[in-house]
Amino acid sequence: MNDKSGAETRLAQPLISVIIPTFNNARFLPKALASVLSQDYLCCELIVVDDGSTDDTTAVLTPFDDVQVIWQANAGSAAARNTGLAQARGEVVVFLDADDYFLPGRLAAHMEFLAAHPMVGVAHSGWQKVSATGQFIRDVLPWQDAPRLDLADWLCWKPVFLGAMTFRREWLERVGGLNPALRQAHDVDLAWRLALAGCTFGWVKRPLVAYRQHETNTTRDGRTQAESLDALLDDFFTRPDLPETARELEPQTRIQTWLWSAYHLFKTGQLAEMKPYIQKATTIPPPETPESQLSTWARQFWLWGLADELSSDVMLGLLPALGQAMPNVGTNWLAGSSSSPDLPFVSVIIPTFNNGRYLTDAVTSVLAQSGVACEIIVVDDGSTDGTAAVLAQFAGRVQVVSQANHGVCHARNQGLRLARGEFVVFLDADDLFLPEKLALQAEILVNDARLGAVHSGWQLMDERARPLRLVEPWHEAPNLDLVDWLMWKPAYLGGLIFRREWLERTGGFDESLRQAEDVDFLWRLSLAGCRFGWLKAVTVCYRQHGKNTVANGRAQAENLCRALDNFFGRPDLPAAARRLENQVRYYTLMWLVWQLFRTGYQAEIPGYLRRSLVHTDFPPQMAVSHWLGQLTRFAVQDGAAAAELRRLWPCFQEAAELDDGRWAEIVPGLDWWLDVWRPYLDGRITEAEANLAGYAHLSPRQLVQMAQSGVLASPQLADTAVIGQFWAAAQRLGLASGADAAEVTPLYLTTMAHALFQHRWRLAAAAAAAAMRHSWRRPGLAAWGRFVAAGWRYYGGRPS
Repeated sequence: MNDKSGAETRLAQPLISVIIPTFNNARFLPKALASVLSQDYLCCELIVVDDGSTDDTTAVLTPFDDVQVIWQANAGSAAARNTGLAQARGEVVVFLDADDYFLPGRLAAHMEFLAAHPMVGVAHSGWQKVSATGQFIRDVLPWQDAPRLDLADWLCWKPVFLGAMTFRREWLERVGGLNPALRQAHDVDLAWRLALAGCTFGWVKRPLVAYRQHETNTTRDGRTQAESLDALLDDFFTRPDLPETARELEPQTRIQTWLWSAYHLFKTGQLAEMKPYIQKATTIPPPETPESQLSTWARQFWLWGLADELSSDVMLGLLPALGQAMPNVGTNWLAGSSSSPDLPFVSVIIPTFNNGRYLTDAVTSVLAQSGVACEIIVVDDGSTDGTAAVLAQFAGRVQVVSQANHGVCHARNQGLRLARGEFVVFLDADDLFLPEKLALQAEILVNDARLGAVHSGWQLMDERARPLRLVEPWHEAPNLDLVDWLMWKPAYLGGLIFRREWLERTGGFDESLRQAEDVDFLWRLSLAGCRFGWLKAVTVCYRQHGKNTVANGRAQAENLCRALDNFFGRPDLPAAARRLENQVRYYTLMWLVWQLFRTGYQAEIPGYLRRSLVHTDFPPQMAVSHWLGQLTRFAVQDGAAAAELRRLWPCFQEAAELDDGRWAEIVPGLDWWLDVWRPYLDGRITEAEANLAGYAHLSPRQLVQMAQSGVLASPQLADTAVIGQFWAAAQRLGLASGADAAEVTPLYLTTMAHALFQHRWRLAAAAAAAAMRHSWRRPGLAAWGRFVAAGWRYYGGRPS
């Protein structure tokens, strides 16, 4: 099969056995076969197990000479896979359903991953959902929910799709293959048994298989699937060999599985069958009231519905269906109507300009709120895309105001003038609320009169409402005081709810700002004495698409700098805030550099980097390392590849005004940071050690100096365990020996000083103790001297 050339390459590669079970899938089978035969991995055998097909499967297979075909009486796909496994010769096994197909590079990517991770028994990747005709629906990136792929992840999230998994054959044989008694859920059962047996799984973080959605998918039978999962739960948790750590996961696993089954039954219109699974989930006592428990479940159902692109009508039916299925709650849970005088009254203001295609989702998500009395004010800021027709469907439920295009600030202010609610929320027309957002945040304001606003987290989603990642800004900005707002700027208006009196006291939004108006607004609120609190939960979905105003990095940078000038130019600014100016401007400029890079305005970057030097005492050659450390943090937060930052090298050199000779001395340290130190900090130990091996030309002292530069440049402190891993790997790779123990002393001392500077006392003490353990001999004393010479030079140049 494949190109018959390249025999030496084939012999050097492990053999993969690709097994395709099929039952009456003749119309899809040619695409599946072609997708395997066209892979760029050459050493591959293809086995098709015909599980008693009565369609044209035999005729379809006839032209494929290089395919081994096995026929059997119909026994189910698990039995067919086992039949193929018994005939397979490969040391690596892949299963592909006949109605699915591989994307280019699928086999090579998995084999490259397994070669780099010899302890991993199963490589797993993402997949694409496609229609029956192969049209793209969405990417599925399961590592976002299940990053570790340990037993807990498998039990809770079940991120299983056999077509996206590559198995070392020894592990399949160790657990006895698939369970042929299971007509459905045998893939989940296999993953659970492998994890329980000690198999290690690893992610290949790319969608590499197409999962076809059509009317004859076995997963369309929601009732059978739910019953199979229920039986699987019972079998697994009654195993006598189950470790206690797994047994402790039973309540969480059962609830999550029952909820998923209930959602799947709801999605397929089987509401009567859905109810028992919701009721089962209530039999495990929650740590909260039934109403708050139902709110939590509703948000999960809503996110699943968004990912599956359910229509607005279906989504609105989701909440009543949940309430009716839950004993002792029923429709009382949805008592929040605009006519109720006993509920908090919230005005939701939606400014919109040519966002008609998203507006239905936004308005629907507000109408689905419960537990508050709510008015919706949509301000159409001169749309020309048919927005009026979209809004017509909500006649009588939404107040619509039309105006000539004046910008989002004017539109929000116009909505604020019309608002009657005690509380106000702003929702952009391309975003949407999760269930219970308004009730949960309004309750905090009702119970604490000292607060003027409550903030929350948000879910980033793509243009088609597919979830990307969660943003939980309370980790960086726990106090939400003026310092937090200035330093971290966790500004996203959709995450906030305000007391209207505070909005009126500060005069609304500055209409001279086309961007950064939210940051300016929140700075002024905080300066005026408004107190903010956190609801530490995700309450809103923030859509990322090409027409976002924040996509214009140049305008964003210019407006945010104007907002900074306005703020620090105020005569009433407290001295405590004024002392922060250099620090705030420096880190804001770093964030703007990242936004300019992310949105393609690279030519603007050197100017902003050069401006940052005004607000720090770093010498230019040291500032370069700090720039990279900060920008890497932003890249990781946004899910971008840090290696892309190498495109900024010319910008760094230009901004720091370094000649080619001095720049050539700095670049190895920057490469080290991306190749070795950042992977260590992120826990990507295998990657870090593989890259470390490429620095064999450095002496032990030079390795430590490289690591010191990584510690100094990093906004994230490395603990002593990371340093220990690094040094042990250096010795294991032959880059250092036991006789070089004293050489690592300056690295521990640098970490100690960095921790002291950040008031991390325990880490400082641990690093000091480690330094003393490595420096009790004479060579170690010299290391203390080298640390003092280098360390004070750095710490005298911190941003102030």
